Amino acid sequence: MASTVYRYGRTVTSGDGLQVYPSAIGLHQLPESLGIEATPVELGPSPGPQTLPIPQKELALDRATTAQFQLASSSDLKVPSGSRSSSKSKRLLPLVMAAIIVAVIVLALAIPLALQLRKPSKPRSLVNSNSTTRILNILPTSGPFNGTGLALTTLNLTSIPDLSLFYQDYNSQIRRLHSIELSPFTGGFPIVASNARNATPLTSLTYPTNYGALNSHLYYIDINDTLQELYSTDHLTTWQLGSLGDCKIMASVSSTALAAFFSDHWLGQDGNGTGIRLYYGAPDNQIHELALFPNVGSQCFSQFVFSGTNGNAGFTSVFSDESGVGSLYLFDENNAFQVWSINFNDTHDTTRPACCGKWVEETNEANYSVKANTALSSNGGELCFQQTSSEIKCPPISTLAGTLLPPSELSDTMTAPVVPGFQIPQPGSALLAAWLPMPGTLPWELNVFYQIDSGDLIQYADATGTWVNTTLPAR
Repeated sequence: MASTVYRYGRTVTSGDGLQVYPSAIGLHQLPESLGIEATPVELGPSPGPQTLPIPQKELALDRATTAQFQLASSSDLKVPSGSRSSSKSKRLLPLVMAAIIVAVIVLALAIPLALQLRKPSKPRSLVNSNSTTRILNILPTSGPFNGTGLALTTLNLTSIPDLSLFYQDYNSQIRRLHSIELSPFTGGFPIVASNARNATPLTSLTYPTNYGALNSHLYYIDINDTLQELYSTDHLTTWQLGSLGDCKIMASVSSTALAAFFSDHWLGQDGNGTGIRLYYGAPDNQIHELALFPNVGSQCFSQFVFSGTNGNAGFTSVFSDESGVGSLYLFDENNAFQVWSINFNDTHDTTRPACCGKWVEETNEANYSVKANTALSSNGGELCFQQTSSEIKCPPISTLAGTLLPPSELSDTMTAPVVPGFQIPQPGSALLAAWLPMPGTLPWELNVFYQIDSGDLIQYADATGTWVNTTLPAR
């Protein structure tokens, strides 16, 4: 801050950004009647400005705003031109002006940058990424995460059914709900994983080992968009991080689905051993197939790329260990519903398109009105999806080609259930379909799990034609 001292006792302080225009007012003249003489003085270094007593009349004449003052020149103050103060002021003036110019430039650059940094970041624009709209901008404070993935593990459905439903809570931690002997699901179990990215897709599978135990795998995407797996060998009591993460397989930042299946004699490295196939949306926004071999360790093999598919939309897989035929239900890059099939058993009929370990596109499924951002789920006998009306429909799957039976071929005993629409899934909700036994002597029933707009997880069960709705105790 700069100051100028007037010999008649008034000190004027110039603030930041103050501009004084000499043409605005004339020179400040003092009346001769005051008897005050402006005496030249050398403005050398001094402890501070010195002022003279000012008569009351002078103060009355001197009431002007700071912006109206005109800085006096060296001649007005009658400072000798050769004085040290004069030469020093002339030398400092260019430096002061340069500092002001630099400050203005810095502010001009810094303010827009600061405003830009305060703007919310926009998601990366990805091919196909606009096909799945989820409620991710509404962060809950309890219960499931909006847009949570869902996965179901079933152990021993025939004698003592043991079910575990996996989901992501509002803190992005993966948890599980448990039901034993078809009792209501309960929570409160230890956290399964805490490094999952928001709204990670989930998928799981369970298979027996050679020594009679069960291996359970849970696949997800971590905060670095890397594929990860957890596995348990003690009936889901404890979980260990698997070796999939060591392969550093990256997923698309917008992917919404994972799918996997297991075989102990069709998917091995030699075509006859134990193997797993995992399907995911890759950074190129297409669906990729990954081969995993439990007996080999941390080795991952890229098997196939489903060219022209939408890796950011919903997809699901079905596999028959009896026939060796697998099917993948997905959307292409134009969001048209497709079915791809493969026959891992090369001893089967070679006249079928899906033969001998080669994936082929069976058909475009145009018989049903499928919503573009729907998730897909299959229990092996039906494929469940959201219709354009947002209601869930589950038409049967052909046992021959893996395609959906058209409505014209559905008999009275082969209905395509429609889940009642008074609790519609939230946009892009994960879907999970499973055939589960019913308590007592009743037959098995179709169960559909999904998330509604409130964030609650819903279990719908078709109990002999009557849908029963249950809100799950997810926390």
